[in-house]
Amino acid sequence: MHLNVSNEYAELAQVCVCRGDYIPEVHEYKAVHPEFKKYVHKTWDKKLFLEQQQEFFTVLRQYDVELCFATPRPELPWLAYTRDFGFVIKDKLFYCAKRNLPERNGEIESVLQDFGLVSSDQVVEITDGTIEGGDVLVDDDIAYVGLGSRSSTVAVNQLRAYTEVKTLALGDNIMHLDTRMTILPKRKLLIYTPSFEDKDLKFLNDRFDFIEVNEEECNSLATNVFVINPQTIVVDAAHVRVQEELAKAGFTVEVVDYSEPIAISGSFRCTTFPMKRN
Repeated sequence: MHLNVSNEYAELAQVCVCRGDYIPEVHEYKAVHPEFKKYVHKTWDKKLFLEQQQEFFTVLRQYDVELCFATPRPELPWLAYTRDFGFVIKDKLFYCAKRNLPERNGEIESVLQDFGLVSSDQVVEITDGTIEGGDVLVDDDIAYVGLGSRSSTVAVNQLRAYTEVKTLALGDNIMHLDTRMTILPKRKLLIYTPSFEDKDLKFLNDRFDFIEVNEEECNSLATNVFVINPQTIVVDAAHVRVQEELAKAGFTVEVVDYSEPIAISGSFRCTTFPMKRN
């Protein structure tokens, strides 16, 4: 398998996804871990979740994206949120085996086996601390990493051996960086600015033109859009104002109702793991 991801917006060729066959029914699931209870406060409909995934997959296929399916497993109920088991930078897949949410331990081992990457020299384990893919945004010669409840400084220090890193402080009450910002083509940044420190906003503002979301939009993951290619962005149906702003900026907007993945605190970027961008 040829891995290649240099940024967040080049034309997508291959992406790892996983059907949510073992997402629990909301009335059957008893959340006990504080990391889950901290972020998930809504109910969801599993049948509709699966239907919305298929609609999203259909859109991706319309742009000739190859979908590489990870195997759904009952012991890994949240594997449909493929982004978080790791991330690709250039030709390397990075992962941290230890996860803050214990139910997600074992995901990376399953995926590496699915795609024949066990013991591959393309794979790098981050052995110190924790880091998840939702906290990592790649921008050619630099990776932006959110420091919060899921990703730690010691893990970032190991990543620095492979790429330049700019850390962005999030605090302990933000799940991932991509729930607060996403890099778009044309040097645009979809962002909820109140989540960032002034010094980090200045750094980002020197490099990007901001398209800002408001608090209500942020809380329903409006920044967690998905870039298919330098022209095309997938946006949730509920985020009408964001759709309009992106259209004004010259993008083609694909609209998909993704209410059920969002109800479990993950949207388009969270449920995709790009493996190759041309």
